[in-house]
Amino acid sequence: MSIRSRRPRQVGRQPHALRDDELLRSLGYEPVLTRRMGPFGNFALSFSVISVLSGCMTLYGFGLNTGGPAVTMWGWVAVGVMVMFVGAGLAEVTSAYSTSGALYYMADQLGSKKWGWYTGWLNLLGLLGAIAGIDYGAALFTGAFANLQWGFEPTPGKTMLIYVCILLLHGLLNLFGVGS
Repeated sequence: MSIRSRRPRQVGRQPHALRDDELLRSLGYEPVLTRRMGPFGNFALSFSVISVLSGCMTLYGFGLNTGGPAVTMWGWVAVGVMVMFVGAGLAEVTSAYSTSGALYYMADQLGSKKWGWYTGWLNLLGLLGAIAGIDYGAALFTGAFANLQWGFEPTPGKTMLIYVCILLLHGLLNLFGVGS
């Protein structure tokens, strides 16, 4: 079954997407985005943006070596609580402005156009940095795995070559693997 042939999820008697479109029209926006992402796709995108792989896998050893287990554990707890506060505040504002690009739109509405511009660009740079970090962590892991399996020596030059290959693979997947 294709995504387009699937019927929208029913909420009450009205499809969920139609209720969202009516809400956007009441806020003065004409809905133009196609909603094709299901629950798993939404989870996968959110999981990627959160960067669990780059944060935990590549920096876990660094935290243990520099701070130790207690500092690592309590740091995660303290930062996690603070991130939940920030997330709750952003969720409250985002639910009122249900548009794409809500992060920079909120900054524009709550601050000024300049703050919206900064927020949009910093968000993009942060996402690109996270992707680069995840791919570099994957290159380190791939080199270590190849060393264990086949005796491959992961020198810095070879690790960089693996990293470039992973970046190219992800670039090709995003260019040709994403359906429209």
